Amino acid sequence: MHPLGEIPNRFTQIRLTGSSYKKQIKMNIEKQRETARALCNEAGIEIHPYGNAWWLLGHGISRVIVELAGFSLSDLHRYQPSPR
Repeated sequence: MHPLGEIPNRFTQIRLTGSSYKKQIKMNIEKQRETARALCNEAGIEIHPYGNAWWLLGHGISRVIVELAGFSLSDLHRYQPSPR
């Protein structure tokens, strides 16, 4: 045993029951969606439902994304083409 006690490693898992795990995941997704909505609001981008996706509209922006969770404003930057 380590002198400081048990040290968790990358294989240590948090054990949750099925219902509490689902609740935790849902709360995390909702928090990420709220963060994405706040980022879009600050940037002047409107979010509209579009079927099972979201349509982002703003100055120079018209993009459809599937999920708001995990979205960041860097996702809207244009990619530089690389010569081949």
